[in-house]
Amino acid sequence: MPDVPMPEEMIAWMRQRNWSAHHQQWHFVRRWDFWHAMAQRADLPEADRQDIQAMVAEAVANGWTRAAIPEGTTGGGEQFLFMHRAMFHLLAQTFPQHYHTLRGWNSPPQDPSTAEDPVPDDSAPPFAPGMTQAINEIEAAMPGFDSDDTFGLFLETNLRPMPGNPLKRSDDARTGLHNYLHNRWSEDGSVINLGDPRVNIFNRRFWKLHGWIDYFWWRFRAAKGADDADASYQDKLNRSMAMMNMGGHHHGVDFEIAEAPPPRTRNVFAFD
Repeated sequence: MPDVPMPEEMIAWMRQRNWSAHHQQWHFVRRWDFWHAMAQRADLPEADRQDIQAMVAEAVANGWTRAAIPEGTTGGGEQFLFMHRAMFHLLAQTFPQHYHTLRGWNSPPQDPSTAEDPVPDDSAPPFAPGMTQAINEIEAAMPGFDSDDTFGLFLETNLRPMPGNPLKRSDDARTGLHNYLHNRWSEDGSVINLGDPRVNIFNRRFWKLHGWIDYFWWRFRAAKGADDADASYQDKLNRSMAMMNMGGHHHGVDFEIAEAPPPRTRNVFAFD
């Protein structure tokens, strides 16, 4: 089944608020050191290195700078969860008639040939055992994370950058389910490629993936006795919503993305 777009009126609304540009910038600046290091790797195929160098050059030309909290470091998991929840809240409030399109998977499909969500590549490998373990633990037992941040870091990425080593990764094969799932359903050339942050928010599968994550974050918070009425939680969510709703960005210089950006030759999760 090919990529299914969100309703046209939702896509138009997101474009009017420059969500394409925001989503691209939000993720890129948190991988700033990672992408700069990857652009210099001599062991990469030349085509891959040129793609990365082009992304880096574009970011610099747009006036972006490195985020204070890189992906995979303390504080990044919480930011990841709040930013995506803000998008859910705004879309649900604006388009109650399309609420069903924001519903997440009951569980991420692991069979590559599942009828509703087959992976694009017929030769896709079996689902990674570590990722299966991560799904089972989150859905069944809720691992004992000590905060929203550690929960978000576990789910988002296996990057664990250190000073002098921005490419360092976690040794835990269960980490980074979010990035893994983005990569698994990426399709180079798709105009709503799940691997391209500029356009994947227009892809129905993006909301299936993030809806699943958001639901289990809610379950995690409920199990911990966290209160969504807490002033700190409300402040973080409202700031994220204001940032998205006003079309602005909290870090660096904003820019606009054309109505239909050309498909990338490589998805940004291909290097996970």
